[in-house]
Amino acid sequence: MLKCILYFALGGVFTGLFYAPDPQALKVQGPDNSGNPLPVFTATPGTTGATVTWKGNNTTNAGNASLSATMSAEVGRTNFCSQITFSTSGATAGSVIDVSLTNVIGGTMHFAYNVPTGATTAGAIVVIPFNPPIPATGTNTIINLTVPANGAGGVQQTATIQGFSQ
Repeated sequence: MLKCILYFALGGVFTGLFYAPDPQALKVQGPDNSGNPLPVFTATPGTTGATVTWKGNNTTNAGNASLSATMSAEVGRTNFCSQITFSTSGATAGSVIDVSLTNVIGGTMHFAYNVPTGATTAGAIVVIPFNPPIPATGTNTIINLTVPANGAGGVQQTATIQGFSQ
């Protein structure tokens, strides 16, 4: 963060504006003036910095059918979900569907999604980040995002899951 400092001189007349580094700001990679907003990644909280494999699965279908995006299992490694994204087109009759994220610590997570009325109507794009990332229920376990069929007349659905294993 930069603090804005107004510079007054010449009898109180505004003569300038400049920015100074804020010593209380969260520091990110690079010096204050680099403009680089990317934080430095070291390791997930609670881990020892073991090798990390980044994963993602994006899937799209056309029509009224259930859709899944899955983080594949790896022997001796635990999957962590850091973000999910899903959307659908509208359907002939609007409805609410139950999007679910399974095999995560704490049990299956459910998200109600409003499918709009009208087959050519675009539905909302839902992006849900998890910080800290949610671990799978154990090692060698998939994490699965399921978007159910959106209804008669529906023409498209998307599901994306992102994360890593270690």
